Amino acid sequence: MDSKLKTQNSNFSRMLTLSAHAKVNLTLEVLGRRDDGYHEISSVLQTINLVDVLSFEPATEIKFECLDPGTGQTNHSPWGMGTNHRSPFTNHSLMASFEKMVLKAARLLSLESGVWSLESGVPRPSPTLDSRLSTRKGAVIRAESVAIPGGIGLGSSASIPAAVLRGLNQLWSLELSRENLSQLAARIGSDAPFFIYGGTALAEGRGEKITILPTLPATWLVLLKPAIDPVPSKTAVMYSLLDSSHFTTGAATRKLVSELRRGRPLQSSLLCNTFEGVAFDFFPQIDEYRRRFLAAGASSVHLVGAGPMLFTLVPDEVEGEALARRLNGEGMEALLVRTTAGILVGEASASRQGE
Repeated sequence: MDSKLKTQNSNFSRMLTLSAHAKVNLTLEVLGRRDDGYHEISSVLQTINLVDVLSFEPATEIKFECLDPGTGQTNHSPWGMGTNHRSPFTNHSLMASFEKMVLKAARLLSLESGVWSLESGVPRPSPTLDSRLSTRKGAVIRAESVAIPGGIGLGSSASIPAAVLRGLNQLWSLELSRENLSQLAARIGSDAPFFIYGGTALAEGRGEKITILPTLPATWLVLLKPAIDPVPSKTAVMYSLLDSSHFTTGAATRKLVSELRRGRPLQSSLLCNTFEGVAFDFFPQIDEYRRRFLAAGASSVHLVGAGPMLFTLVPDEVEGEALARRLNGEGMEALLVRTTAGILVGEASASRQGE
């Protein structure tokens, strides 16, 4: 696909649209605490087809907008589910937090790429960089639909900024490599580099060291969202609850990586998550959700990230739909999803405005 954009003054300026995927951790092992205060981890991450959709248009400034599902108009009000995604989830995140994530990534990329430089608080072209980058560029970034619940382990706070970096890299024709984007993403959050790549990957270090793994064959999962109020700084809180008795060697992750590289199917027995040692005490309600999940037919139940989202593997789409339907029929919030392949370079779809 041609990634070059026509000028903002043209009636045919191009709009790009791309998806920010949710993730699950197939393994998540915490190996120990580092000298810098972070924890060393070893985790196999996997994107799923639950997505937020963002669009990008050329502009003379960086601006965020969202679509009000009630009116169909763009505005700056708190919002819930976007109208273009059929999901039983209710997204309790406010527009302000979404906007903060978007603008943080956009400003980081604009400054580091030389699209803008800041002197005395005034954006202006950087004189030290390649002339093709030292012109003012902006973007209108819109949340077209929002489906990923925040603060529940699915990675939206990392996926959204990573999607902004990918989208603006294409919109502004920066031609930064995925390695460059991954380095920038690591400055936003430990999980963000993974979302530059997506698919199936091994995350090490504090999460920023990414090794791409063979694509997992399409695998179906059922997510179960406990009705628990968001916890501020939840991930930091969960890490603070860990002690040396929870730390592992990474052997479980190495075993799963070996199985994936041999092309073997994913088995529930290979999944693990260090946070399961503390999450069920910190969120006492989720033990009841786990019990009801199993009673409804789940073969095993696993924590997503630092929780409290739960998931189970299912043999196929039909059984997954039946399980999700039973859980929803009992008044819970369940959703059938499947794993996705990695993100292709320049994967955003493009359309011309004014045609």
